[in-house]
Amino acid sequence: MKFPDNIPLPMPYGWFFIRFSDELRAGETARLFYFNRHLQLQRLPSGELQLQDTTHRQAMSVVEVNGIIWAWYHPENIPPLFEVHRMPELDSGEWMPYQKAAWTINTCIQETGENAVDTAHFYYVHKLPEIDAQPRITYEQHRRTSELVLALDKFDVEGKKCGHLESRVITACCGPGQTWTRSFGLSDFLIIGLPTPVTEQQIELHFACSLPRAKEKSNATLAQAVIQNASDQVEQDIPIWEHKIYRPDPVLCDGDGPIAQYRKWFKQFYATASASG
Repeated sequence: MKFPDNIPLPMPYGWFFIRFSDELRAGETARLFYFNRHLQLQRLPSGELQLQDTTHRQAMSVVEVNGIIWAWYHPENIPPLFEVHRMPELDSGEWMPYQKAAWTINTCIQETGENAVDTAHFYYVHKLPEIDAQPRITYEQHRRTSELVLALDKFDVEGKKCGHLESRVITACCGPGQTWTRSFGLSDFLIIGLPTPVTEQQIELHFACSLPRAKEKSNATLAQAVIQNASDQVEQDIPIWEHKIYRPDPVLCDGDGPIAQYRKWFKQFYATASASG
């Protein structure tokens, strides 16, 4: 299959998902293809992980954090420049196993990342209600964090408004390959976005959702609803990602969101000077 050649961007470096921990038992080996390379991932009987780039006959850095196996990719084989972000709640034993979803998409990671800051499309593509509140966005080296605080109307049993409930949503990135959304307040959940380059023009995108074990029965239903809602949005976005043309200097309006700021932050993960935008 010929992939579209409409995105003139190199492959970014960083930590990327290559398997969930429960998909590789002790003594097993998995043969993978990511980063335009053939890889061999092995879990030794001791539980230790080894990752080999069989295309270039060299070892690659690999770590296991929060039930996910991460590989460090850099086109110049530079050792890891930052660490995977660890989420303590997922190691506490008090959160449910992941609900998962996955896609293979003919696009690049920068394009899927821009989706989160393209605020206008949430209303016009996903039919979500418009939100007046603006998120507080911070950039710190390889991290990007967006925090949105909402005051939601509270109603009594008769349907009368009786105050407000505060809901807080944090969306963050640790490098290009680890993103997550954490919701507090009205609903408490965590959904992790895991885009991994297959080639310069194709990615695998995995989602993993978890909720607290408290009220596990109702939360299991909520987890399925959260992952289904996120999946529905991805399915709506895929045709756009696969057919849009990359513009280094797009014409933007006030409602488009901080796309230029996001591109400026993301550019640090390109090791070559050919990255534009």
